[in-house]
Amino acid sequence: MKKDNFILMDKLGVEHKNNKVLKSINLKIEQGEFVFLIGASGSGKTTLIELIQGRRMYNTGSLKIYDKELSQYNYMELQDLRKMMGVVFQDTRLFEEWTVFENIAYKLKYLGYPLSFIQSKVEEVTIDLKIDRYIKSSPKNLSGGERQRVNIARAIVANPKIIIADEPTSNLDKANAKIVFELLKKMNRLGSTVIMSTHDPNFIEESKFRIVKLTKGEKVYDQCGANYFI
Repeated sequence: MKKDNFILMDKLGVEHKNNKVLKSINLKIEQGEFVFLIGASGSGKTTLIELIQGRRMYNTGSLKIYDKELSQYNYMELQDLRKMMGVVFQDTRLFEEWTVFENIAYKLKYLGYPLSFIQSKVEEVTIDLKIDRYIKSSPKNLSGGERQRVNIARAIVANPKIIIADEPTSNLDKANAKIVFELLKKMNRLGSTVIMSTHDPNFIEESKFRIVKLTKGEKVYDQCGANYFI
């Protein structure tokens, strides 16, 4: 079955204060792919992730999502695009005055789902991530690893078409990191495209997913396979 092309970069470049953050990136990501995005700090990974979300703009080249140039999206089209995305932020960005349930349920409420469906979905993902006992807790009472799992639950609860996970396991122990990775693989099997930034070689070595490596703003590696060491 042919997969649809829906993220296409052609000679994409980003400059900031005369510094070339990304240099002539050519990259095509197809619907249903699982892509590891790797590279040292400062390599341009976060910038690339922000571009796909439409949260910053490029200076040169082209970035098309669903065959439309991202620079031509109007405000409402960008909002509709982001509705289809689930983003795992490095810094969690949880609402401290809300409960864990409210933080996770927010996207579903925004999309207009009924309360019974919201309760069912939130229960499902919190059980999968082993945080169901914290459902009524405030995020400020959780550990860093627990907060990150709430962050991940919020990103996947609406079954997004694109999951962008920026170092999703960096604050987790080995057991919980594996739970998160298995859940991302499950979401991928169900149809979500997953773009996962990581420094953890264990996930890369045990899978045969595509690996895209950036070095100083340039794409230096783009292959599928498990025999790769960072």
